[in-house]
Amino acid sequence: MDIMEIPTKWNLVFRQEVIRILSARNVVDKHFSDLENLHQKVDIKLFDYVVREKENELQHMFYDTDDKFISTYHRFLNELKDYLKFDFYFQATPTIRFHAPKLKNEDKFPEFHSDIQYGHPPQENNVWMSLTENKHSNFHVISKEKSISWLKEYKSDWNVFSKVSYETRDINSDFNKRGLEMSSEIPSTLDNVYMFDSSCIHAGTPRIEETRVSMDIRINPVDKFVDGYMGFGVVKPQFKPGGRFGYNIKAIGDVYENNRI
Repeated sequence: MDIMEIPTKWNLVFRQEVIRILSARNVVDKHFSDLENLHQKVDIKLFDYVVREKENELQHMFYDTDDKFISTYHRFLNELKDYLKFDFYFQATPTIRFHAPKLKNEDKFPEFHSDIQYGHPPQENNVWMSLTENKHSNFHVISKEKSISWLKEYKSDWNVFSKVSYETRDINSDFNKRGLEMSSEIPSTLDNVYMFDSSCIHAGTPRIEETRVSMDIRINPVDKFVDGYMGFGVVKPQFKPGGRFGYNIKAIGDVYENNRI
């Protein structure tokens, strides 16, 4: 499978959920709706990246949502299961990312990488959706075939590739120009979800204008699941049902059946 485009209505649903939670936590007022200009309405420090994780305070805020959000999340996943025609384990808490122009530490981007490179299972897929409508997403994904071909230039060793990528942050470097030339910029629209293989190399680049908010989820087909994978870094997520910072304890088919959501 390469980069799959899936038509959906759920972008707008999750957009409203994000705005609802931002309002409930007094980040924005109850009348706020212009997510594309969130960076102009809040303290920009909420967007600034922590160097090590390349995350920010807004992203951390959404690691803890609420029952309404999780119920919405499960309904979306159940519909995705029906579309894909297979059951899957899924990231217990989706990742909501917030990007804006001129942020502290934005020079740490791009860093081309694949999910496998960070310890994710090869059976896993990355599901990505934009929650804002932008002229450019600044999110670039390379097809599986081209990713494998590029990796071969580094002895098919993710560790070697990772070291070069980590040490080459200048967007105008030959390495990053190569990555951008091989990649497709995923559209930042409100009517599609995109899914790609965990071996696909991808990266974000610094934003020039507007806020972009997106959500990404890792899913792993039940019939292809292999235990034993653990992520790298400080957190070391366990990619198994009920694993620490890993998958929900039950596949989405079981969640839907048992809870009748």
